[in-house]
Amino acid sequence: MRCHANNSNELSADVRKYLMLCGVPKRCIDKLNNKTRLYHDLSIYGDIAESYIEVLIESYGVEFIDFDFDKFFPREYPGNNIVSRVFFWFVPGLFKVVDNKIYRELNLKMIEMAIRTKKLYGEAPHEPRA
Repeated sequence: MRCHANNSNELSADVRKYLMLCGVPKRCIDKLNNKTRLYHDLSIYGDIAESYIEVLIESYGVEFIDFDFDKFFPREYPGNNIVSRVFFWFVPGLFKVVDNKIYRELNLKMIEMAIRTKKLYGEAPHEPRA
């Protein structure tokens, strides 16, 4: 995981606790803010992204509504053989160059709202029709 230097004073206690439950070191949490995106900024994807989602479900009771994992995160490293998988494992940044699919953003503010409302929408929630 990459940690970016930002102002983290805006992170809520809930988000900080969530990140700690996900195994993010405090020194990294201190560098994050509400706009930090899990995949785009922290390079979280695949099995690790799935474990972050599981923490929301199991520890916070968050319900996922119209949430398609593949629209937000790539799966594990591509690679048709062991050599390419090992290469991508050693050079993870190259994965983003090879995988040119555009993924939706899931930032820490969205995580905070999911923790508070117990819901995470993959699509924008629809307004009730009159």
